[in-house]
Amino acid sequence: MGWEIDAKDYERAAKQCHDLATTVLSRVGGLHKELTGSCTGMAGDYSTTLQWISDYESATVKWVSTGTLLSDALNHYGDVLAAMAYNWDIVNQTLPVPDPPVPTAPSGNPYTLPHTAKGSNGDGLEIKGVGLSKVEPIPNGDTDKLLKAKDQAWLSQAVQSELATAGDRIKEIGYNFDHSAEDNVDDIKQKLKALQNAAEALADASELMESSVGEYGTTLGNLRSSIKQSLEQKISSVTVTVEPAKIRVVCAAPIFSKDLEDPVYTTVTTSKFSVVVISLPFAKLPDLDFHASQLQQVIAVKIILTEENSGAGDSGGGSSIPPPSLNAESEAYVRSKHYPGGSQNTVRKSTFHADEDPYALVAAAANSPAIDQGDGSYMRVVTVPDRYIGNESKMRGAAATQTYVVIQDRFGGVLTMHPAGDG
Repeated sequence: MGWEIDAKDYERAAKQCHDLATTVLSRVGGLHKELTGSCTGMAGDYSTTLQWISDYESATVKWVSTGTLLSDALNHYGDVLAAMAYNWDIVNQTLPVPDPPVPTAPSGNPYTLPHTAKGSNGDGLEIKGVGLSKVEPIPNGDTDKLLKAKDQAWLSQAVQSELATAGDRIKEIGYNFDHSAEDNVDDIKQKLKALQNAAEALADASELMESSVGEYGTTLGNLRSSIKQSLEQKISSVTVTVEPAKIRVVCAAPIFSKDLEDPVYTTVTTSKFSVVVISLPFAKLPDLDFHASQLQQVIAVKIILTEENSGAGDSGGGSSIPPPSLNAESEAYVRSKHYPGGSQNTVRKSTFHADEDPYALVAAAANSPAIDQGDGSYMRVVTVPDRYIGNESKMRGAAATQTYVVIQDRFGGVLTMHPAGDG
């Protein structure tokens, strides 16, 4: 048997959303700082690597913007849940009256510096000696910068950080509502699922980005080692040094272009590095654009606050909402929870007096404004001036109350109804 949510459930879930939003934004900022700092120009600008570089830069921008959007969506939905907690307290006349929650300011997308992997790192091959007028360029990525991007940015800030488990944490937020019979739970879980899916997609993208950068750097390093070995085997008079962004060759005797064909240029063409850069790994990324659109829908959810002592909040165009209508099914539901002897009328439930006519109560509620709760349902708060209509829940002291709440859908169908002081 389920139970209805109280303010503490909403408040706990709101705090969890806000805390995770802070963590996500911090990690996105940490990765952005690493990539726009010492990692700039890491991939070089060799001709066959340009598509890989362009795809990587585009994927990084999407990752950062989606991560920032996830943080904003978590903050906003935390604000929505905090508003639900406040509204619950106002409707149920909780004392002391809480202060209205203050919405969190959006991040403003602070991480807009470009993530430039392309770098003018020279020809990738430097030869000191005589007999050679120029060399043909070879891959010129910087293996030190690539290693930093892999380990200090993608691995540390994303793959092995709290971002990797953000989806699980959002799933845990949903546990606050697992056993609830409230009518808005399905909508809450739907929004949390969108947040969870986006977080999991971001984590999957992090792993692909980290492994792709790592493979680029590793195969580039292996290529240079192979060139060094081939040159030293073919030309005994050379000394070859592998540096982060190039190979340095010092010649003790004249060296000519034809001497470089097999040990250098053929080695480049047949290397695993050349396969890696044309494999288009970023085409395998999750569809971050789709998840960004889902996050935008979460951010678009309205924050609605009930006004103290008036029951007036955002009426959602209340005049266009039909009056509430009770049928046999909804009557049975209300009686099972909020009338004496009901099968679900526990100590957590506020209870109407047995002689209160639910149809008359619903009819009277038509004179109260319909408050849009932001989940497809509307709340009407009614205070009967001349009598008590029931009692608050036993857990809240069972005080007599003159106020009751009717929740209806946009077509007028009553979803639930109870005296104030439920929970």
